[in-house]
Amino acid sequence: MRTNRSVVLAAFALVAACSEPQIVTRAPEEVTLKDNVHGGSHGRWALRPDGILSIEVNSVVGDCTLKDFLITPLDKTGESRQSTYRRQQPDTNDGTLATANILTNARTLEVQARYVHTVLVSSGTKTEPPRPAAKAGSGDDIVGPDTLVNDYHFDHADFSYTSEGPGGASAYVASESSKFGSSGHITVRWYYNEDSFVHYKWSIYATGPCDSSPF
Repeated sequence: MRTNRSVVLAAFALVAACSEPQIVTRAPEEVTLKDNVHGGSHGRWALRPDGILSIEVNSVVGDCTLKDFLITPLDKTGESRQSTYRRQQPDTNDGTLATANILTNARTLEVQARYVHTVLVSSGTKTEPPRPAAKAGSGDDIVGPDTLVNDYHFDHADFSYTSEGPGGASAYVASESSKFGSSGHITVRWYYNEDSFVHYKWSIYATGPCDSSPF
């Protein structure tokens, strides 16, 4: 049985067309770029031939590092439709420039580049015991803030100690706040023997948005 060649060619063309990437025909008419580093991101956007919106920003601004993008469609009045916002990680980031490729049908779109930095939230020194003791002793100290706000979280703590006296003394970090928790304290455990002292110092750091305070 002979096959109609025109039918075969038509079927092949249909399959090829279906396999091609689908073009987004409803491209954004207006894109507003924002950041939380006073414009330091130097954001720019372009619409690719395949209909995808490409955003490019600086990876680092001062001591702030890009975390992600907050993408919010806007209604006709320019108000945010918060129920439809989403967060997106950079698609590429070489340490100098970062890009996000956004597929959207929104007519008006707001894209905010969100940067974070790490700041000192507590530091100090302490001596145990505070005066000479006739016998050994031990205890715990909790140092640092109990609560961090504005989406800040505990990052890390630096700690060191020195001992003094013939009896021997020591201190160490027995526990610390959760890496992504809203507390910023650590527990220092110390002990000493007769006529000995331990001097310890700490620095606690938290990471959070560059446009807000952890307190």
